[in-house]
Amino acid sequence: MRVVAAVACHRDEPGVARTVADLSDGLGQFEAARIVVCVNGLAARTSPAATALAEVPGVELRFLEQPSKAEAWNVLRREVADVTVFSDADVRITPGSVAALVEALEEHPDAVLASAAQRPSEPESPAARAASSPFKLTWQGVAGTLYAARTEWLPEMPADVILDDAWLWAAASAMGEGCIVSVPDAVATFRPASSWRDLWRQRLRAEAGKRQLRSWGVRLAPAPDAARPSWTTLRTYSPRELPAVAALAAVKLAASGWSRLRQPDWGTAPTTKS
Repeated sequence: MRVVAAVACHRDEPGVARTVADLSDGLGQFEAARIVVCVNGLAARTSPAATALAEVPGVELRFLEQPSKAEAWNVLRREVADVTVFSDADVRITPGSVAALVEALEEHPDAVLASAAQRPSEPESPAARAASSPFKLTWQGVAGTLYAARTEWLPEMPADVILDDAWLWAAASAMGEGCIVSVPDAVATFRPASSWRDLWRQRLRAEAGKRQLRSWGVRLAPAPDAARPSWTTLRTYSPRELPAVAALAAVKLAASGWSRLRQPDWGTAPTTKS
């Protein structure tokens, strides 16, 4: 089987070499396996990410001068493979995750996409605890941090899409029931926003992205326990965790309102980087 591990990497991503090392370890059991990283952003060829990856053996680099994750994804989806494993450039990947994703697609012939579980690292601040609180729930969307797809299925992603993972879930779920399989044994760990400023930026992006997809007529993945009143999800949390849940709800509500009033400029979230 031909497997490509594909990483869309912003030019300034500090942790990409670490993520690539995790992917390399996971590809060892496949005879025809490659790692391809598309570094995107101004002066991508001479960027810090490109410089760091130049010293990593076995990595194929692609460059895109446009700072667009969606366009970088489109470059990567054209790589010749049977299965493409997509990873964010700033996550840690649990050993065995890549194999678990590929095996899930082999075991489910009707599935076009296998989604890993995404987990936050240990919270470092009150903002990080708020940012981490949703991940105690079971979500039905695609974990954009790590997933595998049948390469021949991969569609062209809109260049201006904000929430690439939500768009991808809609594209895969439109293929029919059973086209997305969740793989809890595959885990990508990410660093949650540890400042309120960065959490605000993340929520602005999320709310703007949801509004964009709704305006396109794209269906969003249902929330956990969507068929029941939302307050029932609170039973998942202990009393000491409820302040973080309430804080996130307040930030989300404010971000939703702000994104309706004006075009948001969310920028980057530096505290999510290593």
